[in-house]
Amino acid sequence: MTNTSKKKLSWLVGPRVALVTTAIILVNVIVYIVNLTRYGTSPTNLDYIFMGALYPPLIKASSDYLWSLVTSMFIHFSFDHLAENMVVLYLLGAGLEKLVGHWKFLLIYFATGLVGSLMALLFSPNNITGGASGAIFGVMGFLLVRYFRNPKKMTSILGDEIIGYLLGISFINVIITFFESGISIPGHLGGLFTGLILGYLRFNNGVEQSDETIEDEDVVHPLNSGNVNDSVRKWHSKTTRLTKRQRIKSSKKTRKTKNHEMKHGR
Repeated sequence: MTNTSKKKLSWLVGPRVALVTTAIILVNVIVYIVNLTRYGTSPTNLDYIFMGALYPPLIKASSDYLWSLVTSMFIHFSFDHLAENMVVLYLLGAGLEKLVGHWKFLLIYFATGLVGSLMALLFSPNNITGGASGAIFGVMGFLLVRYFRNPKKMTSILGDEIIGYLLGISFINVIITFFESGISIPGHLGGLFTGLILGYLRFNNGVEQSDETIEDEDVVHPLNSGNVNDSVRKWHSKTTRLTKRQRIKSSKKTRKTKNHEMKHGR
């Protein structure tokens, strides 16, 4: 494999493998297969509710159904719905996981997905909602903020290919959100804006990591400049003292040699 090929694949199989992204994709696929075997290829609306899809009237009637705010993130209404979401998650989720680490990625994913579900609950009160799109839009929003704040650094970390996917997928998905029927606009926008906010707050809080910090476990911490200057001065002073001593010893040795030569008639 050439160096160029390794660089293109480093975002996925580099020092920090996208374990959480892979796990989330597997869970979504398994849930879809289980529901397919239980409810068949043409489930009813009631079946989707039993699967765990979000249905606002139930939550308003009883808080016992609040769990559907989370479970709805893993319910997909067709194979195409599942495949489209998982491909985008595969392309962008792995990049974000490499950027922030496993646990922070997991937090961003569920936080943005949960806000997307809450927005669907509030602004789509009579619709059955499901899918990973809210969380995926959150991942997309986070990466967009980080890219536009520091495009060179993000490109060096993730590579031109992933940045291209990010910009292209973001544009296409925002267009689809507003012009395709059957899309939860509140869910998509809730996840997107939460991701944008989290990305902005993370940048401003000064926790931006360097490329070396992200890819290497052994990080060399920069020394305090004051300590460095003190160390240099001490070393220079010690070296100067040693040099003076050596000159004195050398002078004494030279005098002894001359006296010795004079005594032996040289």
